[in-house]
Amino acid sequence: MRRALPSPPPHKERRFIPRINHGGFRARFAVSEEEIMQAMVWLLERAHTLAEGAGAASLAAAYRLRNELQGKKVGIVCSGGNASLEQLKKVLAFAGG
Repeated sequence: MRRALPSPPPHKERRFIPRINHGGFRARFAVSEEEIMQAMVWLLERAHTLAEGAGAASLAAAYRLRNELQGKKVGIVCSGGNASLEQLKKVLAFAGG
């Protein structure tokens, strides 16, 4: 049985809204810019992969749900290397601070 998903926030408050699907478990919610920047940093540090904000949003969402996902096989899509130089500078400043 599927559970109803909450409505996304109004457009001006929205960042990226990744979907997490795992068997009967489904979630859809907004992740913050800070969560996305942290995910971009993790991808750079650990996977040596540059992903734009939208591409890193799925990792940010999975990290937020880490307790519910612990012990399960989880696949996420991190795509898009279209991060601008300005966005990359902002993420690197976040990582250093």
